[in-house]
Amino acid sequence: MPLNQPPLVRFYDSKSQSKDPKGRTLASIQAWPDSKLEQSHDYIQILFPLPEGSPFNTWAPVIDAPTCHAFRTRPDLRANLRKSLDRMLDFYGFTLYESTPDTSTVPLLPSSSSPSSMNPTTKNGATPTTRKVTVHMSPHFSEASESWLVRFDHNHLRMTRMIRCLRVLGLEAEAGAFYAALKQVHGEFEGRISAKTMMFWTRAAERPLFLAPEDERDQGSAAGWLYALEGVKKGGGRQNGEAEDDGEDSEEDSEEDEDEEDTDDDDDEEDEEDEEEEQRPDPRRKTK
Repeated sequence: MPLNQPPLVRFYDSKSQSKDPKGRTLASIQAWPDSKLEQSHDYIQILFPLPEGSPFNTWAPVIDAPTCHAFRTRPDLRANLRKSLDRMLDFYGFTLYESTPDTSTVPLLPSSSSPSSMNPTTKNGATPTTRKVTVHMSPHFSEASESWLVRFDHNHLRMTRMIRCLRVLGLEAEAGAFYAALKQVHGEFEGRISAKTMMFWTRAAERPLFLAPEDERDQGSAAGWLYALEGVKKGGGRQNGEAEDDGEDSEEDSEEDEDEEDTDDDDDEEDEEDEEEEQRPDPRRKTK
């Protein structure tokens, strides 16, 4: 593996087995017990990186165009990303099933202005069979979800990160399946997941990739290659992303923030640290 390869590519490449800045390999993190996955807060950014940097974790790597291109053209990198997803899904009490293996190549940039040029292709140029991917609650869901199936929890931010990362790096089917499972949980366990959390999950799953979940509108600040993935010119994307969600949830979000201040005083400091490590917070939000 050439040393000029992006750090995330070297970290996810099985032959390289490169270590992160803390001296950890991908395999070692994937082998952690649930307790360490819950208590550690500086691994999620490298297991599921984003195009956006974290001001609270300066060494956390970000996805750039070469990294995105590598993952979208190399099934082996996506397979290792899938292993990270499988580990986290098991931690949260889910299991992923698929009917067709992921052996496709997903181009980074369109070869023409036609939307069809962004479709996944196999190495010989043929369009692959659509993969059927689903995520379901595991038999141990009740036990595994005790740590996060609550109204406010730092794992909700991790889930937002995971969905967006999977979409950017070419595992769109997995991202959609995970989001569908979370949406089912939100519906079945009424009141356990806040509307604001559901809004962020929806933004991560459905917005154009150049519009991060925490951004209220497209201001043309995202990297140009993210616009290219959507087949639009920079600055020419949709405004306000999920506009209906933004408007409908504003009043309820304010009420949730007040409830959070009243009920979660003892855990505020720890939750704030978790939130800062994983995702830029909404200015209106104090903890999660």
